[in-house]
Amino acid sequence: MIEYILLAIIKIGDNIIQTAKSISTYQEKKILSSILTVISQLLFYLVINQVIEDNTLLAIVIVAVSSGIGNYFAFLINDRFKKA
Repeated sequence: MIEYILLAIIKIGDNIIQTAKSISTYQEKKILSSILTVISQLLFYLVINQVIEDNTLLAIVIVAVSSGIGNYFAFLINDRFKKA
């Protein structure tokens, strides 16, 4: 159970970083975008490795739902910084 919670947290973080990377790419922040790409890819492959090891539909569903949650949080964070 703890592995699933950790998997969800990592995937949410990955999606937040991935969305921040897209925003920084759009804003032409090359160095920040590159650093975020490295971090996002590392997290992504950790998630993929865990899903393959687990080999269950539950792990796939957790990753899919966590992706949506992470994307939503990224937009909330972006909106907060735009208003500041």
